[in-house]
Amino acid sequence: MVLYLFRHGIAGGAPPGQGDVARALTPEGVQRLKLQAAALQRAGFHVDWLVSSPLVRARQTAEVLAPALGATPEIDTLLKPGCTLNDVAELVARRPEAGRVMLVGHQPDLGRLVRMLTGSNAKIRTGTMAVIDAQALRPSGGLLLGLYDPEVVARLAG
Repeated sequence: MVLYLFRHGIAGGAPPGQGDVARALTPEGVQRLKLQAAALQRAGFHVDWLVSSPLVRARQTAEVLAPALGATPEIDTLLKPGCTLNDVAELVARRPEAGRVMLVGHQPDLGRLVRMLTGSNAKIRTGTMAVIDAQALRPSGGLLLGLYDPEVVARLAG
């Protein structure tokens, strides 16, 4: 399976009294994600399954990316902050036929997942996508195929 770990786009502050869970994407965050989605679509990129954390900024990110990826986003609490490799393994076990899976989540979880699966340290900024050939969802069970900076991908859209 190829696993795409995508950190949500640029988010604003928490609305008064609502906390981190309700942080939404900024207009700049939405615009950059649209450019990234256009570049991915132009490259013929698609996924079999798109799953997002339930937090607002991650859900919004998945919703912006979904049309370009040919996918309908699903929400799963296993991807909320604190997500572990065991959570990811449990999640993907639900759809063993999915060969290309994108998970939209948060830091430091995504960086930790990259490190556990591949042994590589990766800087996962907002909008960054890590691509892993996940031969097995266990420590050192994958190979880091790429780390895609959001600004570089957005520039590819023109």
